[in-house]
Amino acid sequence: MKCNYQIVRSRKGTPVIYFNGFRYGPVRNPKYPNKYWVCTSNQSSQCRARAVMKKNGNLWLKEYNYHYFIIPTRMGNPKLICSGYEYLGNRRNIEKQREYCICKNYSKSSCKARAVIYKEGGVSFSGTHNHPPPATTRNLFHRHINFKKELF
Repeated sequence: MKCNYQIVRSRKGTPVIYFNGFRYGPVRNPKYPNKYWVCTSNQSSQCRARAVMKKNGNLWLKEYNYHYFIIPTRMGNPKLICSGYEYLGNRRNIEKQREYCICKNYSKSSCKARAVIYKEGGVSFSGTHNHPPPATTRNLFHRHINFKKELF
């Protein structure tokens, strides 16, 4: 699949690709620098999305594994929904242009799952859930809601 994308530098100086709200980091291979890319959530959510940069600059995606969307809460804060799980905005870092989120069940079941929403359009996940997704969210997730809210 051919796509439009944006390459930016991370805080550590490595190139990062943003495409359609997903963030890809380079695979370390001295033979082919900046040719193969993987989803940056591949360790936390087992995302198998891969991308290949062609010599002419085209980016070809190999696989997607997760989709997410952001809806506002009644108070106007972002609610991130991914794979049936809900994440609520916990704190905002305007300088780094990020919104840090915790699992909705953090206080109820001490769930350690976290998410970071980047202003550039990417999302990264960390931690694992210690509970199944709620049935109401699963139904909401399967309806194709495509609503995004400006965070900053």
